[in-house]
Amino acid sequence: MRAARLLAAWALLVGALLAGQGVLVARAERTRGLARGFAAPVAHADVPQLGVNVALEQYDAAKMERALGRAAEAGCTWVRQMFAWRPGRGFDWDFADRVVAALARHPGLRLVAVLEADPPVPPADPQHFAASAGEFAARYGDALDYYQVWDEPNLADHWGGGPVNPPAYADLLARTARAIRRADPGAVILLAGLAPTTERGPQNLSDVRYLTQLYAAGAAPYFDVIVGKPYGFDTGPEDRRAAEGVLNFSRLILLREVALVHGDGGKAVWASHWGWNALPAGWQGGPSLWGQTTEALQAQRSVAALARARAEWPWAGALILEHLQPALPTDNPRWGFALLGPDGQPRPIYMALREYAQALPDAARPGGYPADNPWAAYDDGWRVGPLGADVRADGARATFRCEGSAVALSVRRGPYRAYLYVTVDGRPANRLPRDATGRAYLVLTDDAPRQAQVLLASGLAPGVHTVVLEAERGQGQWPLVAWHVAGAPVRDGWAGRLSAVAVALLALAVVLA
Repeated sequence: MRAARLLAAWALLVGALLAGQGVLVARAERTRGLARGFAAPVAHADVPQLGVNVALEQYDAAKMERALGRAAEAGCTWVRQMFAWRPGRGFDWDFADRVVAALARHPGLRLVAVLEADPPVPPADPQHFAASAGEFAARYGDALDYYQVWDEPNLADHWGGGPVNPPAYADLLARTARAIRRADPGAVILLAGLAPTTERGPQNLSDVRYLTQLYAAGAAPYFDVIVGKPYGFDTGPEDRRAAEGVLNFSRLILLREVALVHGDGGKAVWASHWGWNALPAGWQGGPSLWGQTTEALQAQRSVAALARARAEWPWAGALILEHLQPALPTDNPRWGFALLGPDGQPRPIYMALREYAQALPDAARPGGYPADNPWAAYDDGWRVGPLGADVRADGARATFRCEGSAVALSVRRGPYRAYLYVTVDGRPANRLPRDATGRAYLVLTDDAPRQAQVLLASGLAPGVHTVVLEAERGQGQWPLVAWHVAGAPVRDGWAGRLSAVAVALLALAVVLA
C-alpha cells in the first residue's frame, strides 16, 4: 500500500512539474519580443508603419503618377525603390530625377532609396560604389532621408553568386555610409534587407547569423536601422514561434534579440519585404516559394500582422510590403504578393490595408518616445530640444495623445522646487498623489540630479487618451525627457494554469502526509 502511494505521488510530481514547465515555456513564447514594463525610446521606431515596394522603372510619367497615387490611397507612407548602379556608369540620373520629381507631387509619401549594383555583384573596388552613393545623396539629399545599402547580401544570388561574405559587406556598408553622411548629414542608413533562410553557408547564410557576423565585423556604427524580411510563409501572424529554424512573421524578433545581445537596442528593426502569397485559382505560373494562401486570408493576415506589430513591438518601425506591382512577367509567383493586379485593379489586400490605415488613430502606440515626437504638443511656455522639453514659464502646458493601458513620464529631478500637474482625459492622473485642491501632481524636487521614470496612470480603457501637463517652476532644468506608453497586459490564462499546478503539488503533499 505504501509503495503504491509513493508511486502515485511520484507520478503526480512528475506530471505537475512537466505541466508547470509547459506553462512557463508557453508564457515565455507568448511574451517574446514584448517590452518589459515601459519601453525606452527607440530611434526610427516612431515612424509611420505602412509602406510598399514599387518598381517605378516600368511606368511612363502618367502611369507612375497613378501608381504613386494608388500607394498613397492604400494608406502607405513609404515607397521603397531600387536604384541600379553599374560599374563605370554609376546611377541612371534621368530615372532618379523622374522618381524624385514625381514623389515631390505626393508629399504624403516618403522614399526609401535602395542602392545596389545591377547585376548584384559586389564591386571590385567598393570605394567606387561608395563615391557614386555620395553623389546620389548630394543630388537628392534635400528630397529624401532614407538610404538602404544593398539587398539580401546573405544570399549568393545577391552577392555575385557567392559565397556570401559578411565582413566584405560590412566594408562596403561602412564606406558607403560615410560617403552618404558626408553629403547628407541628416541621412538615415538602412542595413540591407536580410533574407529569411535557415541555411548556414557558404552560399546562403541565415539572416540571424549574418547579422551576428556583421556586429563582429564592426558594422554597427554604419547603419541606423536593422532590416529583415518576415514573410509569413504558411502560418499567420499569431504564430509566435521565434527560432532560427522557423520561417514566419515572428522572425523579426530574432533580429531584435541579436541587436540586444550586442548592446544595440536603441535601433529600430524595419521590414523591407513581408506578407503572404496568394496566387489566383487556376494559377499556371511558377510555384510560390513563400507558401500559399487565399486572397481573403492574405488580406486578413496582413492586417492582423500590422495590428500585432503596433501593439506588441515598440522597437519595430516601418513594415514595407511586397509589392505594389512587380515589374515581372505575369506568370511570376511574386504577383501573389501584389496589391494591384496586372490590370491595375486593387486586390482584396489593397482594400483591407486602406480600411486599416483609415481607422488608425492619430496617437502614440505602446512604446517609448522622446519629448519631441509627433504626438506631443507644447505651448509657448515650453522649449523643446535634444535634451527634452524645458519649462520657460509657469503654467506651461504640454499635451500627449496615446493609445494604451498605462502612461509614464521620464523626468529630470534635482535640487530645485518644481511640479507637474497631470490630467488624463480631463481627470487627475490616477497613479499620482493629489494636493488639497484635488490636482494630481508629480514632484520634480530631489536631493541630487537624477532621471526617474514616473507612472502617471494605469488601467486605462481601450482607445485614445489625452495627457495634459501643467508646469509650476522648473525653468532651465529640462525636466521632461520622454513619454512612455504600455499596452494592455497579456491575458493568456497562465496564472490559472500555474494555480492548477500548485493544487496538484498540494495534493501530492497530502498523499505523502
